[in-house]
Amino acid sequence: MNILKRIELLIAKTNNSMIRGSSYLCIILIGTMTGVVLVGVFFRYFLQNALAWTEEVSKFIMVWMTFMAAPIALRHGAHVGIKLLLDNVKGRLHQMLVIVGQLIILLLMGVCIKEGIALTLVAKKQVASSVDLSLGWIYLSIPLGSLMMFMIAFQQLISTLQKFIDQRVEDQ
Repeated sequence: MNILKRIELLIAKTNNSMIRGSSYLCIILIGTMTGVVLVGVFFRYFLQNALAWTEEVSKFIMVWMTFMAAPIALRHGAHVGIKLLLDNVKGRLHQMLVIVGQLIILLLMGVCIKEGIALTLVAKKQVASSVDLSLGWIYLSIPLGSLMMFMIAFQQLISTLQKFIDQRVEDQ
């Protein structure tokens, strides 16, 4: 077994656990957000006494859900992509374009991790307006979700490189 395959298997094992945890967290988050919104609607329209915190808390949950679900979507290829070019190109050129796309994702996620950490450190000094919660906890979803997407994209890049190398060997 070559080195790329070993690295891919190690990262896949980590990613599988990470995706499983993220999936469970998304289930909890969507259930919680639904409950918060329903409580807000009930208090506003039935009791005529709106709660100040429900809208803000539901937005915070949505932010976390977005960054926790994004790696799952990337893993399953469910993100919006420009397929027109890839669908019309075959063979090695197709794989090279996929590799370039994966490298761009890695670069972008690296920037998101770096800037997300910086934002989190600044935001930890701020407190949400309707609940006593540091905004650092909300902004933490950015570097965390970006790191998970980086790991998924890295695994996909290694897999694509392995296919590219295997095809090259077959061509010879």
